[in-house]
Amino acid sequence: MPGSDLVQSVLRACDLLEHLAGSDGIRLQEFSEATGLKPPTVHNLLRTLAARGYANQDDSGRWRLGDTPRSLADRDHDRDLLVKARSVLLGIADDIPNSILNLAEVVENHVVVQMRASPDRPQAIQQPRRQVLPPYGSAGGLACLAFSDHSTATRIREAHPFEEGGSALWRDRASLDAYLQRSRAAGSITTPFPNQELIRVAAPVYGAGGQFRATLGAALPARTCSDDDLERLRERVCIAAEKLSEDPT
Repeated sequence: MPGSDLVQSVLRACDLLEHLAGSDGIRLQEFSEATGLKPPTVHNLLRTLAARGYANQDDSGRWRLGDTPRSLADRDHDRDLLVKARSVLLGIADDIPNSILNLAEVVENHVVVQMRASPDRPQAIQQPRRQVLPPYGSAGGLACLAFSDHSTATRIREAHPFEEGGSALWRDRASLDAYLQRSRAAGSITTPFPNQELIRVAAPVYGAGGQFRATLGAALPARTCSDDDLERLRERVCIAAEKLSEDPT
């Protein structure tokens, strides 16, 4: 494409974004000097970027990269994760045909199933509409409490009060917290509830920066699940979750 066909204001905005991404905050005058643009032009471009979340100005007057670029990158990473998860879930379903599998993410302080596979629909990936896992009673929910960052776990707890969803399952908050601590040390979740129809396990999936992204969960019918079956399922899920996790390097 000839250079004359390019939209100059968009090119200038891209230059500003590159400067923002490479700095720990930069003032308007510094932008002007670095780009050769007049301060009013820089100011208008920054205001436009800020209106869509691409830039923001802190209390000291410095401009920084906004949340929108990170959100776009996260959405792209999520798409890649879902693509990889399809083959991973189907692979486990082939190895352990009576297992029920899911991939869940935290969405607006809820643990939401993004895809699942089950014996009733062999070789099919299901994408439920807004299937929310209980945070205190499901392997995926407990994994989010155990392995997500403190802020995310706190928001989940606030959206789902322990008195309403956890007190019937756990003796008290201390019992839950002790279980979560043991699970973090083990690197996975196994639901500890008596008289379960399904025995559930889950493992965390991490992003490139080591941040928590999702949980990979699986379940087997309790009446036919031996200790060896459970350990095989747990190991398979942990290996698959590690495969889905991005290399921190």
